[in-house]
Amino acid sequence: MKRVSRSTMLWAAVALILLDSVNLPQAIADSPFQTKDYKSGGGPSPKPGRVGTIRYVPGGGAPPRGTRLGGRRGGSCQPNSASDRQVVALAPEIDVPQNSNVSVKAPSGQTSSDHPTLWFYVPYTRLDVLTVKTVEFTLNVEEGDRTTPYRTKVNLPEKPGVIGVQMPPNFPALKIDQWYTWSFSVICNDSTDSDRAEQVTGLIQRVALAPAVKQQIETASPQEQVRLYAENGIWFDALTTLGELRRANPIDSTLQEAWSRLLEGGGLQTTASEPIAK
Repeated sequence: MKRVSRSTMLWAAVALILLDSVNLPQAIADSPFQTKDYKSGGGPSPKPGRVGTIRYVPGGGAPPRGTRLGGRRGGSCQPNSASDRQVVALAPEIDVPQNSNVSVKAPSGQTSSDHPTLWFYVPYTRLDVLTVKTVEFTLNVEEGDRTTPYRTKVNLPEKPGVIGVQMPPNFPALKIDQWYTWSFSVICNDSTDSDRAEQVTGLIQRVALAPAVKQQIETASPQEQVRLYAENGIWFDALTTLGELRRANPIDSTLQEAWSRLLEGGGLQTTASEPIAK
């Protein structure tokens, strides 16, 4: 029998390795550990804090003429104007027509939820018991000539910052295409003026998502949902989805940047850098 040299055996082994490498990409593609795209089932999965370019496009429609708004009441519950910071509703301001010649600006936006969350910057904390008596959120529901206010108490955060206030289950579900007025009130602990309060009032409208947009949102990642809501003018849903992402990932700089861009798109540059409070 003819003996095979050591060098011949070595070259044969190298050839086998090279031959197997031809099928390597298919082996990787069939691997159960290959990541999938969240929506389409192919490509890399999104990073935890990754949000695409956000461009807020205001939704169509306007509140009916003559919508009654309380506007902003009072200056501050801070004693001797210790702070010039005030409560800010995180919603773009729109013109609300009062009559043929007069309109007022009010923080307003749209939602697709029947019990949405609204967001506010609050300069007060739970330690301000000497200056703040209570905090309330009120939704006004109009039925014919009657207006029924629904109120809920709001807990102040540990530190000044942004808080989310979800309409509780005992509030009526918002009806599609209907506008509602709401108010966020910080009632001062003032023994000389029991009505003293810092209050901001605005509007919200529930809308129905277009079928194609609804389907996109249902199959999208939370990060992609933010972009879809913003591009379709659903301000409160975009803000809430992004706000919950930030709560879950408080040190994610990408989410913080996306939050700032969204607020700046709504004309809220002064509060864009404020933290989400606990």
